[in-house]
Amino acid sequence: MKKQWIFIFIVIILSISTYWPLSFASDTDSQSNEDSTEDGVFSYIHDLFITDGIDIGSEKSDLIEAFGLPETEGMYEGGEFYDYGNRTYFVNPDTEKVNAIALPGDALNMDEWEKAEEALYSSIKLEGMNEMEGLWMEIYDWESYDIMIEREEEEAPPFYIWLTEDSLFTEKS
Repeated sequence: MKKQWIFIFIVIILSISTYWPLSFASDTDSQSNEDSTEDGVFSYIHDLFITDGIDIGSEKSDLIEAFGLPETEGMYEGGEFYDYGNRTYFVNPDTEKVNAIALPGDALNMDEWEKAEEALYSSIKLEGMNEMEGLWMEIYDWESYDIMIEREEEEAPPFYIWLTEDSLFTEKS
């Protein structure tokens, strides 16, 4: 009888010691894949907006030095804008610093962008019709910035996407 209990005990120990590491490895691999996918998505977003070292908070003089004179410049909602065709930079006239960057939707790789939207979805701050512009908009919290997506209608592909300083278009929460 004693040998039978020892045998049962050994089988239980072997089962636990085999199952535990395998189930832990499976959980770790799954989490690792999610993290690498999210890292890839956020790298894509970063690369879309941050070029030649110009980022939110960059000086206006650095913007002009990096890209030269813009195709068009002017005022928009109390700030200055500098349009370089494939992207538009917005500068706070009081600080002379970039506070937003906008890209047309046709500049996006739609396969990559769909993954980015999926990753952003859980961090939505605001969505609804912008009656003033006549566009559907969604604002997401991303790192220390906000991302705003403008669409011609709610289910349409992005018309413009913006990277802005935190809470530029919303109240700080």
